[in-house]
Amino acid sequence: DAQLLPNWNLEVPGTDVVGDTDTFATWADNTTVINVAGLVPGSATAACLGAGASLINSIGAPAGGFEVRFPFTMQTPGAGSDRLFNVQLRTLANLNFNEEINLRISNAVSAQVQLFNGAWTSYGPAFSPALSTDANADGDFDDGGDTKNVYTFILSGNGWGTAAPAFGFKLIGPDGSTVLAEQQGLTVAQAFRDQLDPLTSPLGRIDFITTFGQPRFCVDNVNALLVIPSEVNVTGFTGGPGGFTITWDSGGTPVTVSRSTDLINWTDISLGDADGTHTDAAAPSGRAFYRVELP
Repeated sequence: DAQLLPNWNLEVPGTDVVGDTDTFATWADNTTVINVAGLVPGSATAACLGAGASLINSIGAPAGGFEVRFPFTMQTPGAGSDRLFNVQLRTLANLNFNEEINLRISNAVSAQVQLFNGAWTSYGPAFSPALSTDANADGDFDDGGDTKNVYTFILSGNGWGTAAPAFGFKLIGPDGSTVLAEQQGLTVAQAFRDQLDPLTSPLGRIDFITTFGQPRFCVDNVNALLVIPSEVNVTGFTGGPGGFTITWDSGGTPVTVSRSTDLINWTDISLGDADGTHTDAAAPSGRAFYRVELP
């Protein structure tokens, strides 16, 4: 695994931590994002988003397969709010237009995790959200009269930048129990707002926002990892001489496809192939062997 976000734990200050116009190094944040005490053991600093806030960071390396895990708290939202929490993921090719993933927790006595793919779609059972309170407004949830309830989101994806991108997520409650069981393999039609860019471009950015619906929440330790599968599985093959097609599943990780006629000498016929299929237009007559390898 490889860490993808610079200053992922929000511990490196920006150039203006007093006026809060640049609170966290490498993160784009505005004046309604403030630094507060860490939400989890070992963390000194977290970020809380007020009204109309955005906290944005670019992914440090293209991520076809990834996992993003972060703790967060939810506070009482603004009047008329329709959500308690909101995060968006964007591809490298589409940083300034429609987001690919738009995920929220709805504001209700029985809240639900929802994805926007043209309309809000709910996943899993409804739950009663446990909100956090900062009774003395001193920037933490650790004093007498305060209430701290730290949830954890796990977002995952594979195949971004290929013909079959997928998305998944899991929500863990303050007591460590599973609030929403892991949703895996959600397709472009099921989960993605922009359904074209994920076919050709990897993950490029993560946005925490309160611009819509006026939620209030804090985040900490945004741990984004590039996930490299430990194996590649060949899923099928068809054809013959002059046109042999092999398919595989590597979770979107680029592979090398090689051919041999004697299992001793190998010729690479496709390098950095991430779309899960390759057709060998020069497949020989007679016996031939094929190998699909991770880097």
